Amino acid sequence: MRIGIFDNYYLSLTGRLLDEGHQVRLYVGPTVDPLRDRGGEVFYPKAKDYKDFRMHTCLEEFLDESCDFWITWPGCEISYEALRAAGKKVVGWSSAVTMMEALRIFGQQQLARVTKGLSFPQVSYVTRLKEAERRVKEFGKNPFVIKPVGDPLIAQPAQQTVVIRDSEHALWLLKRENAWFDKDGNGGCLFEQFIPGQEVCWGAWFNGERFELPLYVCVEHKGVLNGNMGEIMGGEVGTPIYLLNGLTPENSRIWKVFRDMEPLFRGQAHGLVDINTICNLETGSLHFLEWTTRLGRPTLEVLIGMCDPEANLGGFLSHLAAGDLGCESPFSNRQAVGVTVFPYGYPILEGVQDTMDKPSDGIIFDLPATRWPDNQAVQMFCNWDRQRQVAVTTDNQRTCTVVGLGETVKAAQKAAYAPLENFHLFSHMWRTDVGNMLPRLYRALASHRIVPESSFSASIREEFQAL
Repeated sequence: MRIGIFDNYYLSLTGRLLDEGHQVRLYVGPTVDPLRDRGGEVFYPKAKDYKDFRMHTCLEEFLDESCDFWITWPGCEISYEALRAAGKKVVGWSSAVTMMEALRIFGQQQLARVTKGLSFPQVSYVTRLKEAERRVKEFGKNPFVIKPVGDPLIAQPAQQTVVIRDSEHALWLLKRENAWFDKDGNGGCLFEQFIPGQEVCWGAWFNGERFELPLYVCVEHKGVLNGNMGEIMGGEVGTPIYLLNGLTPENSRIWKVFRDMEPLFRGQAHGLVDINTICNLETGSLHFLEWTTRLGRPTLEVLIGMCDPEANLGGFLSHLAAGDLGCESPFSNRQAVGVTVFPYGYPILEGVQDTMDKPSDGIIFDLPATRWPDNQAVQMFCNWDRQRQVAVTTDNQRTCTVVGLGETVKAAQKAAYAPLENFHLFSHMWRTDVGNMLPRLYRALASHRIVPESSFSASIREEFQAL
């Protein structure tokens, strides 16, 4: 199968498709030399710079290419719409769908129109520093969340979300990060009501008409310190995922939300759609945070790690692009725990522009043995474990994500962490508590009928019932 992919955002996905024997034509800028060694074609569009490529002024160069289907990068909604208009099969998202993710307030308004299964925190968007300072004083002693927004191609804001519990801290942060705001109003920040609870992400594949089971549930560990589940957020460093089947709108509150969302996406998307929520484990209340209308990282890396080595992920995506998911799922139904290895300084020193203009020093992509001659563990990381217990995927900024699979949470954790016992790479870290909260979370999800208890395997049920 011949597959066209826009941009090097999808390096690990590209590598997986090449491993399956598909022909891949990658339309990108830098960071692609390893793909040539593995038989991938790399095509450099005639664009002045990365921003020009992103805006697809060179789109006509590849509209006539003969690929079986296409995968578009987040932000490439122009290419999705043009390819669909030309009768091509595409995994991607339209401008309307992308807008729901980019503008959080707009996304909330759209979702509130179609479902009553979620509540929504109060959110306001400000584009001027003085306005932001006034907003801080309005919150008083109530905790709130500040999240920078803006186009990283125009400005480079600190990519982190901060929970604020002290107004003086907020004022200090705003003045320190004055680059969030510019005179043209391209930057700014969101102020959001802080809701205590566990952040939980839910996602499903949308085939252009409807969402298809399984629904996945995952918990993103945001922050580099053990126990930190979201107080300072800038990049996920641990992502356990479990696939849920047997859901109906009658037995699952969250699956009803996904069914209610379908009119928003019909004819506008073929791909993975997820929503981030805050779940109160005591009351079972669900609060909407944001959309992720794309193949996000490191969720994508963990899903790739959940594919059996012999599975055909390319075939699955081809069916998705055609509007049909009647094929066999390539993803394991076992618990997955993804542990991300990241360089010292991530996510605080994460540079958005760096990943666009030059290769990241943190990428391990089928790493040649000569690069780290004293570390045999690295070579093991870059291959599939034939016993299907662990896989390693790559990701910009983060070094790699080790994905362990198991019949229980403990077994998946053991599979993910075992290879790391012999992993020694200068100035690299990883959390050691990824997945610890899952049994308690699963018990709460079942007890509050967010998903039925029967959607978990017998082994998982035994684990959380024993708490």
